[in-house]
Amino acid sequence: MLVRRNNRTLLLLIMVLLLTYGIMLYLLTRADEKPKEPELSRSERMVKMVQEELALDSLQVRQYISLRNMRDSLLKPVQADMRSGKMAILELVKGEHVDSAALKIALDKVGESQKRIETEYFYHFRRMPGLLRQEQLHKFGSLLTRMVNRSTGIGDQNGRIAPQQASQTNQ
Repeated sequence: MLVRRNNRTLLLLIMVLLLTYGIMLYLLTRADEKPKEPELSRSERMVKMVQEELALDSLQVRQYISLRNMRDSLLKPVQADMRSGKMAILELVKGEHVDSAALKIALDKVGESQKRIETEYFYHFRRMPGLLRQEQLHKFGSLLTRMVNRSTGIGDQNGRIAPQQASQTNQ
């Protein structure tokens, strides 16, 4: 009886040792996980994407960032106006009765702000070719087309137009 009990204890001990050995082997031989890159802000992702797409050198990246910062500083007050217009619309949505004149004023404010934003983007993109070398200009045109396609919902995540959408836009 004592021998049988010792055999069970010995078997249990061997199993625990084998399990421990297996865990140690796994931990020592597994591939190290790549450290995650820090999350980039939307602005940083955009700068990185433009840099990669257009093959910008470090001077061009600094100039592009400066151009973006100038554009963003011009857009801050316009975006504040847009926000207040949208908040006015939201208040109208919450109300029981909608005054059509108040709605028109709020919609006009949002529309005017959007027009000013689009105008500033137009001039921003007009300034961009001044930063580029001749061989980068064709890539810039292609990038703009993809950005417009993506922002208007017609392109895929890369801005390319799906075949069925391409046939619709050509009609």
